[in-house]
Amino acid sequence: MADFEKELHEGMEVPVEVFVQDAPGGDLNVQEHWHDCLEFQFVLEGKAEQIVNGKRYMTKEGDLTVILGGDIHATRGRRGQRIRILVLKFMPSLFERGSGGKKDGGAEKYGRYLYSFLSKREVVPELTQVQREYLDTLFCGIAREMEEKQDGYELMIKGEIFLLMGYLQREKILEPYRGGWQQEGPCDMERILHFMEENYDQDISLREVADSLHMNYSYTSRYFKKTTGRNFKEYLDFIRVSEANRLLAEGRKSITEISIRCGFNGPQAMNRVYGKVTGISPSGMRRLCQGIGAGKAM
Repeated sequence: MADFEKELHEGMEVPVEVFVQDAPGGDLNVQEHWHDCLEFQFVLEGKAEQIVNGKRYMTKEGDLTVILGGDIHATRGRRGQRIRILVLKFMPSLFERGSGGKKDGGAEKYGRYLYSFLSKREVVPELTQVQREYLDTLFCGIAREMEEKQDGYELMIKGEIFLLMGYLQREKILEPYRGGWQQEGPCDMERILHFMEENYDQDISLREVADSLHMNYSYTSRYFKKTTGRNFKEYLDFIRVSEANRLLAEGRKSITEISIRCGFNGPQAMNRVYGKVTGISPSGMRRLCQGIGAGKAM
């Protein structure tokens, strides 16, 4: 986890970072790194290549890149052309508490990767001119508040981010899962997810989770599917792949070690699940993280 994201977890007064990446000569080369927070990159000027989980996207002025927790991300510039990108980073809990749900029943209290798992997004969505102009106004407003730090700027920034997330959802640019969190028994879901994230490196099953938590197996299966809209195995695989991404980005362990550390039965099982979730092999991601074949700044 990046130092900034550690600070977010430890509770900054305003858990937001916003800045402009300004590369007058196009010499921008942010290497592959693993994400725990949400990040939005809005191109103000020029062109840049965004790489998210091994897939490459060419972005230009007015384009938005959406990076979620568990992703591996890099940004590369285009030499000879000025690049300016407005970057906004924050933890999902910043706006989940303001989403209208119960204060103690929101998704931010549950799984570390649950928001990313349940959200639908295009990494670089197709935007209309109206959407581009509106997002430009929002992002620049957040950046201005962060820079000027006038009285009440903390509330202004949070308000702008709530407005941003509301707009992204209304325009179907980012679609978080909307159901489940206000159902009966939110503590049951918290217990299930906590058990999964504490034991994802073991060969666990939903029946084992239910037995360990003294819950009825049939109820647990129905409850998980009804609350998240997805099944237990899908979320367990997502946790394991996200943790594998973190270790691949760190670059200190072999793929075999990572497969065991993340609860897969060896590299073959990891290859199969990792490819299904990300569309790229662990070795392919490792090569990107090590800069082999990823290329230099364009």
